Amino acid sequence: MSANKHQKEIKEPAVQQEKSAAEPEIQEIQEFVVSSEQARSERKKAEQASINAFVGLSGVQRSVAAVVLFAVVVVAYLMIGIRVCGIDVTVVCAVLVIQTAIGVLLGHNPVWLHICVAAADLIVGFCLNQVVLMAASMVVYVVAIVALEILQRTKMQRKEQENSQSIGENNGGQV
Repeated sequence: MSANKHQKEIKEPAVQQEKSAAEPEIQEIQEFVVSSEQARSERKKAEQASINAFVGLSGVQRSVAAVVLFAVVVVAYLMIGIRVCGIDVTVVCAVLVIQTAIGVLLGHNPVWLHICVAAADLIVGFCLNQVVLMAASMVVYVVAIVALEILQRTKMQRKEQENSQSIGENNGGQV
């Protein structure tokens, strides 16, 4: 009987440790589900601030980096299409414009839709025996979405800063 009691005593701390390890995750989920829109927006701002502090770039620097990244990928895509795959410049540029337009138009849709677009790119590449070109066009598509997202977030942050400054100025004048 004492052996069973001893085994229970050993198991109980382990069970309590597992419960205590899971509690922060459960609390975080409950906070997200139950919290108000204001609490969520504050959490999102804090999350974005931590990302910005980690990256260490200002809004303008991020915007410039996004545009430069997109330009580098576009030039690489053109070189791959023209030099490596031996495709006419007009066709390569047409595919580039189509991929960029699709990326801009579908930028805020769920991830599964982007996966479907990428799969369609690969299927077209297999059908046309141009897998390398279509794989490169997938990269252009993803970079277009990422660059657009960076530019839009930077624009939103700039507007929020302007709004908070104008609110602060208005409150400062009303003493």
